[in-house]
Amino acid sequence: MGNQLAGTVPTQILPVEHYLQDLSDLEYDSSLGSTRFFKVARARHKGALVVVKVFVLHDPTLPLVEHKEKLEFLNRELSPKNNCLPFAKPVLTDKAVFLIRQYVKSNSYDRLSTRPFLTLLEKKWIAYQLLRALSYCHSKGICHGDIKLENMLVTSWVWLLLTDFASFKPALLPEDNPADFSYFFDTSRRRTCYVAPERFQMTSAAPDGSVVPMSQSMMVDTFIPPYQLTPTMDIFAAGCSLIELFTEGQAPFDFAQLLAYRSQEMSTSPVLEKMEDSAVRDLLLNMIQLVPDKRLSADEYLQWQRGNVFPECFYGPIYEYMQTLTQPQWGPADSKIDKLHRDLPDLVRDLSSTESGLLIIANVVLSSLRSLQYSSSKLKALVILNQLCPHLTDEIILDRILPYIMHMMSDGNSRVRSGALKLLAASLFPVRRLPRSDANVFSEYILPIINSLAQDASGLVRCTLAQHVADLAEIALKFLELSHWRVEANATTPTSEIPGGALNWCNTNGFESELQALQESFQTLVSSLLTDSDSQVRRTLLEHSVAKLCVFFGRQRASDVIFSHVITFLNDKNDRHLRGSFFDCLAGVASYIGWCSAPICQPLLQQGLSDAEEFVAVKAVESMIGLTQLGLLPKASLLGLLHDSASFLIHPNRWIRYAVVGFVSCAARNLNVVDVQCRLAAILDPYLRYHVVQMDQESLLMEALQPPISRGIWDNVIKSNDIQLLLSTLAERIESRKTGKDWIPHPAEIGGPIKNLLRRLGSEGLNPTTEEQLLRMKEILLKLQRHKSVVDQSKQTWNEQAVIHLGTVKSRSVDLHSTEMLMKAMVYYAQLQCQQPDRTLAFDHRTLGDHSPATFVQMNPEWLHMFGPPPATLPDQQRKEFESAEILQPEAEYRPQRVNSSILPCNAELQRLLSRRTAQEHVSALARRMVASGVEARAFCVKAPNWVPKGVLIAHLHEHKAAVTRLAAIRNTSCFASGSMDGSVKIWDCVKFEGRNVANRSRQTCTRMGSGITSLATLQSGAWLASASSNGMIHVMRIETGSSRSTLIHHRQLDLNHEGSVVDLQALDYGNQSVLVYATLMGSIVGWDLRSPGVAWKLDHNLRHGVITSMCIDPSQSWLAIGTDNGVHICWDLRFRLPVASVNHPGGARVLRLLCHPTQPSCLISAVNHNNEISIWDWENQSRTLALWASPTPPLSSYQGSCHNSYGAFIGCRIGGHNKPFILSGGSDLRLRYWDLFNPEQSALISGGAYDTIRNQDVTYDLRLVDGVEVIQETQKPSSSPLASHGVYCDGLGSSPALAGIHNLSNLKASPPLGITMTDYNPPSGHADVISDITMVQGSQSYIVSASKDGVVKVWK
Repeated sequence: MGNQLAGTVPTQILPVEHYLQDLSDLEYDSSLGSTRFFKVARARHKGALVVVKVFVLHDPTLPLVEHKEKLEFLNRELSPKNNCLPFAKPVLTDKAVFLIRQYVKSNSYDRLSTRPFLTLLEKKWIAYQLLRALSYCHSKGICHGDIKLENMLVTSWVWLLLTDFASFKPALLPEDNPADFSYFFDTSRRRTCYVAPERFQMTSAAPDGSVVPMSQSMMVDTFIPPYQLTPTMDIFAAGCSLIELFTEGQAPFDFAQLLAYRSQEMSTSPVLEKMEDSAVRDLLLNMIQLVPDKRLSADEYLQWQRGNVFPECFYGPIYEYMQTLTQPQWGPADSKIDKLHRDLPDLVRDLSSTESGLLIIANVVLSSLRSLQYSSSKLKALVILNQLCPHLTDEIILDRILPYIMHMMSDGNSRVRSGALKLLAASLFPVRRLPRSDANVFSEYILPIINSLAQDASGLVRCTLAQHVADLAEIALKFLELSHWRVEANATTPTSEIPGGALNWCNTNGFESELQALQESFQTLVSSLLTDSDSQVRRTLLEHSVAKLCVFFGRQRASDVIFSHVITFLNDKNDRHLRGSFFDCLAGVASYIGWCSAPICQPLLQQGLSDAEEFVAVKAVESMIGLTQLGLLPKASLLGLLHDSASFLIHPNRWIRYAVVGFVSCAARNLNVVDVQCRLAAILDPYLRYHVVQMDQESLLMEALQPPISRGIWDNVIKSNDIQLLLSTLAERIESRKTGKDWIPHPAEIGGPIKNLLRRLGSEGLNPTTEEQLLRMKEILLKLQRHKSVVDQSKQTWNEQAVIHLGTVKSRSVDLHSTEMLMKAMVYYAQLQCQQPDRTLAFDHRTLGDHSPATFVQMNPEWLHMFGPPPATLPDQQRKEFESAEILQPEAEYRPQRVNSSILPCNAELQRLLSRRTAQEHVSALARRMVASGVEARAFCVKAPNWVPKGVLIAHLHEHKAAVTRLAAIRNTSCFASGSMDGSVKIWDCVKFEGRNVANRSRQTCTRMGSGITSLATLQSGAWLASASSNGMIHVMRIETGSSRSTLIHHRQLDLNHEGSVVDLQALDYGNQSVLVYATLMGSIVGWDLRSPGVAWKLDHNLRHGVITSMCIDPSQSWLAIGTDNGVHICWDLRFRLPVASVNHPGGARVLRLLCHPTQPSCLISAVNHNNEISIWDWENQSRTLALWASPTPPLSSYQGSCHNSYGAFIGCRIGGHNKPFILSGGSDLRLRYWDLFNPEQSALISGGAYDTIRNQDVTYDLRLVDGVEVIQETQKPSSSPLASHGVYCDGLGSSPALAGIHNLSNLKASPPLGITMTDYNPPSGHADVISDITMVQGSQSYIVSASKDGVVKVWK
């Protein structure tokens, strides 16, 4: 090109996107600026961002081919590995020249003003890379020609890329005409000039004496000597660029200053005088020498400043290691992290002596964190940062690492959030310098995020928070103190370096107020952890944080916040480890509270001694030792505890005896001699073989102890149900021995349990000495019995919460479709099978035979608890109802056989066991067949043959703050649940809507879901409620009857990267099983048996059929069906776990909802995209038998005529005479419809949209035959208003298939008619947004419940 372009004037100016139209493989993204020389744009090439520089051709005679060959040569020789980024693809057209290269977001000039600002070390690293790049280019005979900060690209991990090689720009410029310089080199308009002085020349004279511009005198190719670029020219430009880099953007020369420097009117740039680093200043002064020969080469500069400006580690393996990361195989962020994690030990060993190299490694990790896809890679990144933090400065940790840690705390994986919490505590603990700008970093930035984690749905995260909350409190206090120190010399001097007398407080009142606010914030956080429902969280808090928190809170707050909460942990009878942890920390907490804690500690320690778990008793005794050593127990309390614990010296547990001996010796060292010999000796003598004088010697006490009670005797006594009677019997025996009288047996022994117990104790070695020892431990044994009864009662209460009370049967005849009577009959049948295994049951073909009470063996309490009382002990009315109940005769193969009385007893027991198991299996199979055959099990039943919904609104519920995605009726109750995208699940009771309540409120609310709810399901006959969230969490809660509380009993976190979020939930809930079935976005169909951990079974869906959008399970539990976004319906056989049938929708419409047909077990109901279509498919012939069509489009049209969808669908049945099924539907047209499948003409419009003018009288429903398929079509009467009326809109579905587009629909909502304002307009009864789900609930009558995207739930009748 040369200088001839500067004076060219374009005839027409067009935007850059006009020229990109000629390149079909480029997609224009945005403009990056334009000059007269180049138009620059950002475009996309195969999904990747590229930079396109467009040179518009105004002169076709330009020598472009030579320049193209030069650029192709640069592309072959240079690569990012060598810190170079040449133009990858020059393209020549008849309109323009296109230079294309990779897009990098930041250049060095932009990076200077971007936070976090570059450190001096990073600037040296950039300078080192620039010299390495120049050294490589000059060795290849390549000169850049236009080095400046704009052409020095910097990646997020501070890897330099020298780009825009200017081989096509002129080597020489006119000195007295700035036009050429502005045209070619001042593209940024900053007026900076980094062109070497020797490139400026005077203009030449024409033969007639006139002055000829260089643009006309230099028409030759600039590659030809003597007008060729030289390496010294690049060195000068690099020196000017580095001066601007090290001086925070201060340019050393503009055009005028450079000409003055060239003419020696200015010695050096005044900017250099401001540089503090003399070594850097000497380097840069040499690089901008006026005489080119005095400048060194890039290699010489690297050798000259080795170990001076550039640390020695730059010359080691770090540069070569960074080069390997630029290779394509390490391009993805996860690959980089995997390689760094694998090589980290070697890197730390080689670079730990200097901070330089480890900071460079940290930049690579931090730049990759936001791009990581896998949770394993994120965890590896956190491990790398944890090992690098001890070697990094406080400023790097606060400015760079801390923001990324806080970002990771919002990750979807609980393990990542837990790891981020650990790294937060580990990285901030060694910080000793706090800049003024970061004075409030903890209170305003860190603490609010930590407080949110206290309510995290994952117990792992809450446990981690409990483990490190004390460390975080100490760090927060340290930061507060550092922010209030005032030092005259330097406000950021470390406290360890502050000389005496130079340190004083600034604003003491302000410090106290901020400290109080900080303590209140942590008090809320700690109180939440102390009252957490997960005992593991509380135990972790006790074991790791309680003692440190007492120091942080101070004595008063420690007593009010910590001590008042932890003493309640002893009431948790289900977690022995929690009680043990309480006694581990008791001494530490009491030591900080002081003497005032002694009256509270004594009863707690006494309670620990009587704990049923022996290791808890050991912990309690060890806590006594700690309190005694600290002197926190008064003499009276100490002697009282010695009296209570002395009897444990004969306990069979060796560790308890050792602990009590240690407590006695510790007490002897703290009591005076009189108390030891008079009071302590009197307590211990009954348990010693001889008197011990030196009671402070543990070895002497151990030798003098009496032999302990044997373990066999102890266990038999503890397991006894009446210890009081046993002890009184033993006391009578001992008293009779003392008086010399014969012992008379207790009346209760004769034929009672005490006789058998004494026989067992005698076989274990019971003797008079042991009897006396048992009596000495009378108080302990009675306390253990009371503790055991409380535990057993709590377990029984817990079990009874899951029991289904069937009530009383009111009819003698049994309807096999009545689930309640059927279950009662099966319970009675199971009792007969189990209680009389060695007899043939006297069944006839209609009734159960009579059974005399004498035929049943005597049953112990355990048997009664397992199988219930025999029929003779049942209430007469209930027994008669059972005996007269009509029931099917069991099949012959399941009838238990008569047991031969002549066989051996062991074989008889085996036969009876087999008979019981066979009978139980038969009952279970009979239950499945009979329940599945009943219509009540397949659908909601309305016990009114002529029932039709009236469309009367009785409740408008608007507590949810976001779209309601799913409704679930709770069986056998008048309640239903609603799940919303606001992350909450609410329980509603329809009974409350039947009265005259002023405000209808939810009965229960659960908000600890972590994310939006995608699906709901009920189990255990409505006692349990399962919910799935978009973050991959599944929660199973127990609904407390008659209470506003719900208890979390199970939860599971899915891996979103491998399994995806839950699409749908269903329950297999018959008999004794509780299996939760969930389908995921990645095609997994998993059966989760809630009685055991892990996965019961798993089906793998082939994603080539599409993503699963809905699922339903047949009540017979033999098959399940799934629907996909491609319109494919697949039936899976649950017995063989194989797909057995599939049906494709003709139009490939996405399946929105699947239902099972109540009266035709082989049929499937499917709601799909567009035309409000709901179809019924028959699995047997794999064809469509019926379609519901609420669209003006011709029925069964293949094209998408109407954009409305039925997101909510519900199947029900009217029983009485004939079973009459019906379907309720609602969707994006805001209308509720009732489809009568038995009498289609009776179908009706329940409710229109909020501001819909259409009424039920305006539509008709008729049955017609279309292509062999029956179609129930909704038709609008001609006189009615148009179908698209107020509030009815067309929704565009571009949503996730997991939610079938419910919560990602358009934000358009129904609005009131024109001319009516919301202030004087009562909200209508219809929905104002997309109807997302429908269900029905049975109260005093049948209710319809519908929900919509605006968070509103409506109840109709």
